[in-house]
Amino acid sequence: MKKIIAAALCLIIITGLVSCGQEHSGERAVSMQISTSQTDVEYMLGTDLTVFGAVPPVSIDDGAELSLIFTSFEAFETDDRLFLVSGTGELDVYGQKYHFDIDEEIMGMVTVSESNTVYESILGSTITVGERPVEISIDFVADEDFSQAVATVSAEGGMLFFGDIFNDYLEYFNMVIAGVQQ
Repeated sequence: MKKIIAAALCLIIITGLVSCGQEHSGERAVSMQISTSQTDVEYMLGTDLTVFGAVPPVSIDDGAELSLIFTSFEAFETDDRLFLVSGTGELDVYGQKYHFDIDEEIMGMVTVSESNTVYESILGSTITVGERPVEISIDFVADEDFSQAVATVSAEGGMLFFGDIFNDYLEYFNMVIAGVQQ
């Protein structure tokens, strides 16, 4: 699923969607709760959640939260639809808080209509689980003011969904397709 979503996001960027450049500065922050959608929960339970501290028999941590703070949001000189972002994050799941850094990752801005812009990125980082470092990947999509966002956190064989992934990603892709057809 992650590879399909990542490939679709890359394909969208590659298709050269129309966008208007905007300059962004200042900190941007977002907090997301774990998805409680039945489809999302079933999918997450089908992955190896022990990497995030789940103890068999595994259940979803209904209080899990993902917080991202982007402290640097700099536009590329050559493409005003791409930004270099840095910041910090915290994954609070199964009674553990995992802090991580976001170091110079690329975020894309897609304008799907005059009144609708979304941001997307695949953020990489590392958390420390017990004594060992674990690489994580965060597939992230947010609206223009970051008031709505969804993310998939993947590590080894486990996946956690924040926001209603299937419904919100479907809405996002429909917006992009509508923007392309204009």
